[in-house]
Amino acid sequence: MGHYVGARYVPKFANPLEWAENTAYEAMTVVSYNNNSYTSKIPVPATVGNPADNPDYWALTGNYNAQVEQYRQETENYNAQVEQYRQDVVKVKKDVNNNSNNITNLSNKVADFLAIMETCPPAISHRMLYRGKNLGTSFTTEQSQAVQNGTFTDMYVGDYWVINGKTRRIGDIDYFIHCGDNVDLGHHLLMVDDGVDLTGDGSTTHFMNDTDTTAGGFKGSKMWQSTIPNRILPDITTAFGNHLLNHREYISNAVTNGVPTGGEWVDTTYNIFNEAMYYGTVINGANHAGAGIYNTGCSKNQIKLFMLNQSSMNRRANIWLRDVVSASFFTGVGNNGGASKLGASYSLVNVLGYYLIH
Repeated sequence: MGHYVGARYVPKFANPLEWAENTAYEAMTVVSYNNNSYTSKIPVPATVGNPADNPDYWALTGNYNAQVEQYRQETENYNAQVEQYRQDVVKVKKDVNNNSNNITNLSNKVADFLAIMETCPPAISHRMLYRGKNLGTSFTTEQSQAVQNGTFTDMYVGDYWVINGKTRRIGDIDYFIHCGDNVDLGHHLLMVDDGVDLTGDGSTTHFMNDTDTTAGGFKGSKMWQSTIPNRILPDITTAFGNHLLNHREYISNAVTNGVPTGGEWVDTTYNIFNEAMYYGTVINGANHAGAGIYNTGCSKNQIKLFMLNQSSMNRRANIWLRDVVSASFFTGVGNNGGASKLGASYSLVNVLGYYLIH
């Protein structure tokens, strides 16, 4: 019994592969012509010319020239990307070298600056730099000795101790040295705690006075007479004990027609700021006809903490200052950071002050 042999449907490659003139080809035969491949659609007689000119017989199945061109373009693009990456790497290396040089130059300048600073007395050089380093959880014997001998080893403005849950920060160094009616004060640190020392509640906390009066000046105020000794001194005494340094300051003790007219030297361990210490100038405090001496006394310069780090001044809180403004107002700091003047009985004002240690 015979069997059926159908048409081939799997292409075969001609042998030789290159198309030859005057040669017949079966259907589904693959040949190469001008770097392209063609497949015969039907049997091709020997009389039929080249595949490119006879699309009735041949189908273009491989455009090698176009593929090669595509590969060439892709290779060029790839080479261009590689070159761009190379240039980027060179630039990054150059930037790194430049940054390294800049860092080295900066380090050298810092070293030069510190070397110059070290030629100055420590009390001068250490108070001209804000650092902000944590110095521990207690004021040690070694640190106390470094203060008392005036070397202030490893202590700069902004450095702090965390004692009894409060951050207690160096606000200045030797601020009151050779000031006051006692010139034997000795070397010291002026300390300012972070936040505020007492918080006004808006109703019962009449820290400065119970009524709107400045009679008796700051010395006659409730702040001086009871708020400071009863509500603030216990905390700093617990924190620093016999390292607290009692010193002398000049404060107002009389007010006439809203103007401070008298003052006296007093012993103090803790005091609140005046405008000169806080802002570096008098803004709202009475300062006419010689009255300024009673508000300012020897506390006449802005402390370095506020000078070197402005954010230390702006605490988003109303804060009492001790300058007399009028018969009913003392100076203050507004919760927006601006200079203020406040009725003496205003209860929504906080207390922030300073103390000395050695």
